[in-house]
Amino acid sequence: MRAEDLMEAIGCVGSEKVKELIDRMNNTEKKPRRAPRGRIGGVLLAAALAVSLLTASAFAAERYFGLFDFLSGRTLPEEARQLIENNVPAAPTAEDNGFPLDCRVTEALADGRSVRLVAELSADEAARLLLVPEDAAESDRVSDFGIDSDLTLAEYTREKGLEPLWVGVSVKYDGALDIGTQSLEQRAVSDSVMDIMITAVADAPAEDMTFTLMCTARGREAKTPADAARRELKVTLKNGAQSTETAYVPVGSGAVAGTAVTVGSATVTQTEVETYLEVHYTADYASAEEMHREALFFRAYSPDGTELELNSGVVCSADGGLSADGEYTGSLTLSRCDVGDTFTLEAFNCVEKNVYGRVEMRAK
Repeated sequence: MRAEDLMEAIGCVGSEKVKELIDRMNNTEKKPRRAPRGRIGGVLLAAALAVSLLTASAFAAERYFGLFDFLSGRTLPEEARQLIENNVPAAPTAEDNGFPLDCRVTEALADGRSVRLVAELSADEAARLLLVPEDAAESDRVSDFGIDSDLTLAEYTREKGLEPLWVGVSVKYDGALDIGTQSLEQRAVSDSVMDIMITAVADAPAEDMTFTLMCTARGREAKTPADAARRELKVTLKNGAQSTETAYVPVGSGAVAGTAVTVGSATVTQTEVETYLEVHYTADYASAEEMHREALFFRAYSPDGTELELNSGVVCSADGGLSADGEYTGSLTLSRCDVGDTFTLEAFNCVEKNVYGRVEMRAK
């Protein structure tokens, strides 16, 4: 059971108190919090009594990290909760030659432009495996990915008699969705269970949110990630979100001083989940080296000077190639916000971080 579910069920109990209680029972914190001095307040006591009604077996069976657990401290509208799917069907697309883990999708959220999902990989406890992030080093502390210990990965596996298994999941770049960027976060539920949240953003809107989820696992004997065992799952998500689009044009020429770039237009797409900003610009680069050196990208600001919060990764022009027609699109995924009739684009070097200039934008 997740902290968010219990808070919703109890209702009036203070969220921080309930989270603290759940954290202790789930043992998900790196360090236990010190209990406050004095008597337990009536509200916290009510929460404790409510929790005590849950049987230990039910609590353990339903324990996992949900989307809102991963997104703690980051903005996601409450309306997005209504679009979350649970226990999403995911069918293997082919034989996987004895993939050693169970891989399932516990929660997912799609809005036609982005996908967020939590995949859970689990091993039979009798296999004596420790599931670790695919980029973890043996010298990393296991507390970095949620295990309650100060030992390193090498020390922890040696002390507990476990074999490490490096695991990961990703949305496959197979054309099913025009994925532009994706990122992931990993948290250990236990030694043998790992929850991984993927955030993947498509370069273009998609009505059909069907894609291939690739689960990977490799032991010490695998020399490179390419040697990992794989299981591919076909996943189809519902796109229940509504979207609206607003077109913007620059006030003035749109030229960015000191660069080869001219902003032509921008499009803002709103869904219940996020705000997507696409900046369409031209650039007269003499070479790929010039484009990489300029490394231009954009930030967005409201009329009062507040930067619009970026929710997921920036695509930097330094990472791409030259366009044959000199036309480019920069995509920003923002926390859901009302952009309004006007906003400001700030062009900057996404490697060196120096600012080139600003372009005022207005709705058409």
